Amino acid sequence: VTGGGSLKFKFKLVYATKRNTIPFKLQEPQLGFNDLTFVHEGQLSYILDGTAVTIGPGQAMYCPQGGSRYRVKGTENAVYTSLNFRCAPESRLPLPYHLYETDSYDMRFYLNKIVELYEHGGEYEKAKCDALMALVAFSLLENVTGSEENKYVADIKNYISCNWNKKLTLEEIAASAHLSPSYSSALFKESTGTSIMDYIINLRIVKACDMLKYSDRLVSEIAESVGFCDIFYFSRMFKKHMGVSPAKYRSEGRNGYT
Repeated sequence: VTGGGSLKFKFKLVYATKRNTIPFKLQEPQLGFNDLTFVHEGQLSYILDGTAVTIGPGQAMYCPQGGSRYRVKGTENAVYTSLNFRCAPESRLPLPYHLYETDSYDMRFYLNKIVELYEHGGEYEKAKCDALMALVAFSLLENVTGSEENKYVADIKNYISCNWNKKLTLEEIAASAHLSPSYSSALFKESTGTSIMDYIINLRIVKACDMLKYSDRLVSEIAESVGFCDIFYFSRMFKKHMGVSPAKYRSEGRNGYT
């Protein structure tokens, strides 16, 4: 892959797996590869280069080649996909240990296809895995701003990403970051340019878009599953964000609507 900056990276997948199990203990004082692990359900707890990180659904962990990776033995089942890879010319990517909001239809497709091809084996399958690994890495790099996010804002986003489809109040969100509701609101708005509640609504609309495009569930079922208890409010918010009704988004999406 040619180009400037991180686009010079070339990728080689060395291992891929998807598990649905109680997480087992991992101890690796110095990784000989890069590790990207995406959590789909449950959670995984790590100590990465001395930093404690707990990964929830829709998030990912990145431990670079040469780093230390310790995973704590879990007590409940988790569903997660792990990709081990090498990259050149640099041995590691400019990614944080904890990656938020990594779940999307495209990312799920990449991950599922990589595991499928890796398990099948074969020369062409390996080449396809490397190409898909590049798509995964560049998608993550594209979403990294380069500036370190405020810890409290990151904690709030983490709590929301684990509970976005549930009924949420500003009080409980603020409490999750050990802040007052007023201070958490001001800090979040200053850091992100949007309010906490607007951030939640936007995240729910994004999830609803995936469901409308790639499932046959009723609009009312989708509204409820993404955290809207009122179908009329969902429709109003959806049209406000997307410019069309949920039904029209679905019908036009299947006819090339973007």
